[in-house]
Amino acid sequence: MSDAHEEALLKFATLDFNIVQALHHNEIGQITQWWNELNTMKMSRFIKSRVVEYFFLVVMAYFEPDYSEARMLATKLTHLITSIDDAFDNYGTMKELELFMDAIERLDPDYIDMLPEYMKLIFNNLLNFLCEIEQRTKEQPYIIFHIKKELKRLVKGFLDEAKWSYEEHEPTVEEYMKVAIITVGGIVLPVICFTGMGVLATEEALQWVASLPRIVEAAATISRIMDDLSPSKVEELHSPTVVKCYIKQYGVSEMQAKSILKNEVKNAWKDINEEFIKGIGITIPKPILRCILNHARASYIFGKIGDVLENPDIAKTIMSSLFIDPIIV
Repeated sequence: MSDAHEEALLKFATLDFNIVQALHHNEIGQITQWWNELNTMKMSRFIKSRVVEYFFLVVMAYFEPDYSEARMLATKLTHLITSIDDAFDNYGTMKELELFMDAIERLDPDYIDMLPEYMKLIFNNLLNFLCEIEQRTKEQPYIIFHIKKELKRLVKGFLDEAKWSYEEHEPTVEEYMKVAIITVGGIVLPVICFTGMGVLATEEALQWVASLPRIVEAAATISRIMDDLSPSKVEELHSPTVVKCYIKQYGVSEMQAKSILKNEVKNAWKDINEEFIKGIGITIPKPILRCILNHARASYIFGKIGDVLENPDIAKTIMSSLFIDPIIV
């Protein structure tokens, strides 16, 4: 290839990056505006804004311009899910958490007055988000059904984990992982991401992911183990993690448990690669499979650098290079 051709390719690649970056920048602005309108002055006591961090996680799963709506919906849902998770982990009594579970089962606005103040805000924001989804998917009514179903399964998992902590129950590895691959968003996040993928979001695709097929389970396993291997998770005293469960059940050291679990991640990657290459037959479109594959990649990378992003200077440098500073040649 001649120098002239290389220079032309570089210019086109730079232009392409800058155009996509501008789109991502605009999406972050829209999501930030949405978050700022959610009565966050009251919510800020309980919930930290992490719009850019969650968008970073989502954009690693799919950056393409075609999936702009999917990215914004997935980022919003990730923030709302984290709000619920934080409430279950840090603020709610068991009675309050059971009330919230009842509210999620009903998804009835009239139930809101029965909740404590901070849960009213979270529940109201979730209802508004579901209304937004319902408006956007009028021609695909099955979508909102599946989203509500998976949200209920997710919050039920949060409640199970809270009960373990409250009762000081130490689950087996199998018992823990059965719940934890749900609470890490292993099903609900792919479902919401498919929502923004237009005609690809068929009822068959949503039913398929809800059945926890091998590739989805493997991706969720990677997400959960990588999250639990992070230093901040390992240092938590009261919440179960797969590391703690493995140490307790098999009587191994922390170093041995981590080594074994890293090998489990490798095996999960093999499952994903095998299923992706097979294509799960011809009924599940490749973009759907690629979305799941990329979610696993994103979770793996985030598990590696998530604690690094707690450093505001490093986080600012990374986010600026991705979403603010254009490439200048």
